[in-house]
Amino acid sequence: MQDQSGTNMLKKIILNPLTLLLLSVACFLFIATQKKDVKKIDQTLEHKEKLKQEINSIENEIADYQNKLSPEHEKKVIETIMRDELLMQKDDETIIQLPPVTLQPTKPVTSPTKSPKDEWLELLF
Repeated sequence: MQDQSGTNMLKKIILNPLTLLLLSVACFLFIATQKKDVKKIDQTLEHKEKLKQEINSIENEIADYQNKLSPEHEKKVIETIMRDELLMQKDDETIIQLPPVTLQPTKPVTSPTKSPKDEWLELLF
């Protein structure tokens, strides 16, 4: 008998309007928080796609630059760096480093200035 009374009591608690209201509010809050999480996941997926597109464009740029650099061009660039910046030389050559040239300022040549009237007379006659 106690088992039936416990079952009846449980039915009364479950079927109580206040209990139903609390359960409905709890379900609504649970669904609302899950919806926010789904939005975050969607935003993360969109951001991931944007990053993939950026990575692909950067990889394409790198491939373009690598195609532009031919092996001959790379050798010339490496040789220029070795000679100019590292001051290295080939086995059969001698490098002579000249001191920097300083130019002495020269005096400008000045011609005797004539008045405009004299210049016109000279041009006309």
